[in-house]
Formats: sequence, C-alpha cells, structure tokens
Amino acid sequence: MEEETFILDFDNNHHAVLEPNFEQLPYKFHSRLLYAFVPKDELDKFLKKYPHQTIGHFKTISFQPSVYEVNINDEKFTLCQAPMGAPAAVKLLDWLIDYGVKQILAFGNAGALNDLPENSMFVPVKAIRDEGTSFHYMKPGKFVDLKSDFLDKIEGIIDQLNYSYEEIVTWTTDGFLGKHQGKLHNFVS
Repeated sequence: MEEETFILDFDNNHHAVLEPNFEQLPYKFHSRLLYAFVPKDELDKFLKKYPHQTIGHFKTISFQPSVYEVNINDEKFTLCQAPMGAPAAVKLLDWLIDYGVKQILAFGNAGALNDLPENSMFVPVKAIRDEGTSFHYMKPGKFVDLKSDFLDKIEGIIDQLNYSYEEIVTWTTDGFLGKHQGKLHNFVS
C-alpha cells in the first residue's frame, strides 16, 4: 500500500464486499423517493395529512426509520426520514435503492454560514466535497456539479408553484463542529 491518502483511491467496481440488500428482505419500494432531512415530529405532521402505509423498516443501532408509501392525488411514492450525516444517510439510501428506489428528491432543514431569513428555499446546484462518503462513489475532486435534467424539472415545478428560491453552492461535511476559520473563509468567499 502506498503512503498517499487512502480515501482518494477511487475504486470503480460497483460490487461491494457487503451489498445493502444482504438480508434479502421482501421489500419493493416505489421508484420515487422523498428523502426527508427533518425531525420525526415534522414527518408525522405530514403523514397525518395524506393516506399512507408503512411498507418497510430500516434497522441500525441508533436510527430505525420506517419507510412509507404515500398516496397524493392517486400518485404513490416512497417516503423515508433521513439521518443526519453523510455516512448514515448514504447507507440508508443505498438500501432504499437496492429495494427499488430510482429517483430521489432530498429536502429538509439545513444550517447556513451566513445570516439568512427563516423558511427560505435554496436549491443546491454545486457542492464542495468536505466529507469522506462521496469519495466512495465518485472520483476525487473539490466539487460535484449537481445540475441535471432532474434538477431542471424540480426548478420548473417550483417556478410553476410561484415559490421563490435561490440556487446555491452547498458544503458537504461529516461534522460541522471541527471547522476552522481559514477553511471557512476560503469556502464562503
């Protein structure tokens, strides 16, 4: 093994040592997923408004969300609360994908480096990669471009609904408490 940073050794082989569906559970989720980075009480408020049923359970040591089928206007989709932190969120997402999810719309609460008004809507179009998880899925690099046909479609729907939003660059991180002023200043500018 060379002395270079191990995390930068990207392996393009898509077969993991342990695949997410190793348990071979009988789940088949809808292809469209609403991945909710929100507190459980907010998710529960949403579920009280719409017909739904529990269609799966994800079990780990510290986070055990239910997976729901939600029906709005005769359109069914999968809904799942996402955990905080890239490793946990992607572990669950890999599992959901292995059981049928193909299109993911992630939304939720987020912190900001600047003072921003509450309840503002932001659409990330680029991300500064400052966590380790993404390096297992794509080649090393400082940024990832999030622009896509799917994102254009989402922005079109937001426009049709007459909501205002701002396109932004986001900063992925495994932990926001260990950041230093120099790095912070570099990313904000």
